[in-house]
Amino acid sequence: MITEKTGLPTDKAEEVVGMVIGFVKDKLPGPIASQLDGLLNGGAGTGEGGGLMDNVKRPGRPARRLKDRRSRETALATAGAVLLDLDTFPRRKSNLTTVSRRRFLLANRSIAWPGTVVWVLHMALAPAFVSVLLAAPAVDAKWQHNPTHFWLVAIVAFANLMLATRIGREAQARNDARLFLMSLSYSVSAAFFGVHALATPKLLAGGANLGFSLAMPAGLFVAAILAALSSLEWSESRSVSIVRSRTQLSIGVLAIAAAWLYLSVNDIAPLGVSLEESGLSDFFLPLEVVGVALFLVAAFRYYLVYRSRPSPVAMALVTSLVLLAEVVVLVGLARPWQLSWWTWHVVILVSYGYVAYASYVQFRREGRPGALFSSVALASTVEEIKSEFRSALEQLVSAIATTASSADAQLAARGLGEQFGLSTGQTDILEDAA
Repeated sequence: MITEKTGLPTDKAEEVVGMVIGFVKDKLPGPIASQLDGLLNGGAGTGEGGGLMDNVKRPGRPARRLKDRRSRETALATAGAVLLDLDTFPRRKSNLTTVSRRRFLLANRSIAWPGTVVWVLHMALAPAFVSVLLAAPAVDAKWQHNPTHFWLVAIVAFANLMLATRIGREAQARNDARLFLMSLSYSVSAAFFGVHALATPKLLAGGANLGFSLAMPAGLFVAAILAALSSLEWSESRSVSIVRSRTQLSIGVLAIAAAWLYLSVNDIAPLGVSLEESGLSDFFLPLEVVGVALFLVAAFRYYLVYRSRPSPVAMALVTSLVLLAEVVVLVGLARPWQLSWWTWHVVILVSYGYVAYASYVQFRREGRPGALFSSVALASTVEEIKSEFRSALEQLVSAIATTASSADAQLAARGLGEQFGLSTGQTDILEDAA
């Protein structure tokens, strides 16, 4: 069929189809992949004498037509998932029997358990280490080095700023409230962590005051609220209204952070006094409990998103939120400038750095910088992307079927690549097929 429509040599058509089908099979569970093999090769379970690959191998054979429009749309969506981001689209229920589905779930559960255990052990490392330090005060050595503290926190603030900028652009492009609130959470973290870095004793401020001590906990608390809000499934109308307020909210965050920094470095009340003099120590515990609860709720809800649309970014967000919940606890337990205190600084660097690394992995895998966080977007945004994509693929298929020359079809393929930000390699595959 591909040879007839495109005029490609038989070996080239087999290569293109084999590449696409191989990618799909890697993403499918084993039983479904075997059924796909039977469908393609005409094996058991298809009920027909020949497979779909015969349409590539024998140009003279008439191409099978899809039975209805729904089947055609499904085929187009599957092809689109291969060329774009398969992880963006929710998993569909398979046609497995009850027995085979149960066996499949049990097999996957046994495979997933080692990875889950390893993940839990990694999450428990920091709390276990700090617990040992707190139980043995002699081991919890004190090391106050202001330049190291400044650069460590400054790097975390810079990473948050880059993530906020990247996610914010995607949120604005799609009017997605989830992505916007997520970017605002990173913006708040960047602002308050920057204040904490600049308020380092002997840098701009004279000593460790309330502004220095509370900057990180306050930033984490507000970030936890925004993270929990971002995990909600907002309606389209409410999502648009939230994104429209981005300018006012961003200015408000910057204004509060600037005022906090000014009061801290100039030792002006109420942030210019020490933590002991302020008498606010008793308020730490309720804020910690609420902050931990909000981070864990957000982590659980993003885990549900990951189960529906698995991607490196989704898993990184879940891990990061769990680590931030741990940081909120460790901040209240650790002794200032001692090893336990430095530990939560490192954990917070790892939590945000992991999301940045996952976005880099997503970019390397897809080659599309404009949709790195689409796998965790609102369901309405995902449906919008799928709808646009189906329409574009319909146009491409129509161009291939109706045009007499390959130039117009290749132009349509190139337009599809520009519309969805496909990488050069992905666009080349479309143009070759056209």
